[in-house]
Amino acid sequence: MDFDLRILIADDQKEFCEIFKDLLKSLNCKVFCTSNPDEVVETIFENEIHLVFLDKRFPSDGRGIELLKEIKKVQPQTEVVMMTSFPDATSSHEALQESASGYFIKTDDYETLLETTKFLIEKIKKNRKEENEIKNLEIAKKTLSDWNTELIKKLKKLEGKS
Repeated sequence: MDFDLRILIADDQKEFCEIFKDLLKSLNCKVFCTSNPDEVVETIFENEIHLVFLDKRFPSDGRGIELLKEIKKVQPQTEVVMMTSFPDATSSHEALQESASGYFIKTDDYETLLETTKFLIEKIKKNRKEENEIKNLEIAKKTLSDWNTELIKKLKKLEGKS
């Protein structure tokens, strides 16, 4: 199953956003960027975002962790990777505790960032495939249940005739 994977980069460093966006386009993903923290959740809903790269100090007041909590509350299946240029053990622990899929220190190591993204894309594809299989099984279960109900009705009708 192939689908249009959509990624959001939420970071106040516009230059980083553009470089990262160009890098991600090589993965055939649709990439959105925002430098406004008030647009993050809305962008996720409007565009059915699968993966978010979220700046921890977004924009500079540290709202990243709060946004992570909000995203996971309203859209728990969305993968979120926290990013920072100012790493510390406390915030990485907090991000992972709040269900971040990863914690990335922003450097010029775009290869590692690209590999992390590829891993998460495969995880998302696998999860979507499993979700579709579960939906198909639920439909099949409903169909069998309906057939069973009809058969029982027909059997009762036949029993009444004899």
